[in-house]
Amino acid sequence: MRLALAAALLAATAAPAFAAPLHSYSGLALSAAGDRVASVEENEGDAAKPAHGRIVVRSAKDGKILATIDPCAQCSYSGLTFGPGGTLAYLQRDRATGVVALALADGKTTRTIASVKGIAQTPRFSPDGKKIALLVTLNAAKESGATQPGVRQVGEIGEKNDEQRLAVFNLAGPPVTDVKPVSLPPIAMSTNIAGLPTAPASSRRPRSAMATIIGGWRRLMRSTRRPARCARSRGPRPRSTRRASRPTARRSPISAD
Repeated sequence: MRLALAAALLAATAAPAFAAPLHSYSGLALSAAGDRVASVEENEGDAAKPAHGRIVVRSAKDGKILATIDPCAQCSYSGLTFGPGGTLAYLQRDRATGVVALALADGKTTRTIASVKGIAQTPRFSPDGKKIALLVTLNAAKESGATQPGVRQVGEIGEKNDEQRLAVFNLAGPPVTDVKPVSLPPIAMSTNIAGLPTAPASSRRPRSAMATIIGGWRRLMRSTRRPARCARSRGPRPRSTRRASRPTARRSPISAD
């Protein structure tokens, strides 16, 4: 009887400890005033149900929850950053559609600034808080990073590469769906790596970055190569008429005796 009662008490006390989920925090961001902390929080205790993170804004003084942001049930959140005015920008990625949305939360409402078809990373506010910059990879074939698995190489290797470029958005404007980065890819530049002019991008076939570098290096070497020497005449080499004087031994005078 006592053994059964002890087993029941042990099970009652140990059950909450085993059932407690693992609460994780990621993407920590601190406001400019230092009064708020935002992070992506999720519970990882239920193995049958995949964990879903949500953005939680807490007070930096006592940890009290001030706001919870979770507008998309199937999306993941990243890139949390506070603006100069206290607004929170974040990235909302839907892997099913392959779209990453740049959203802005001002404490009352949440609105979308831009939608990127591909990958977006590292949002940053301008000093005046009127614009925001973002690293985008349009129509990305793989995840960014050297350790991520690549895609199958079909056709000409290097003909199409994922290019991470910079895009800038105006926070006062309407939502942007046709993202046009401000930085240009290597094949669209008017000069190559050697500083020599090249043909416009529309008049030549796309080239890989490595082919562009090798071509520019070859042109640079040809332009800096020393001129060839003049060819020698086929006739006999003329001899000099001036003969070199040879040193002669000085004879001592012989006496008549």
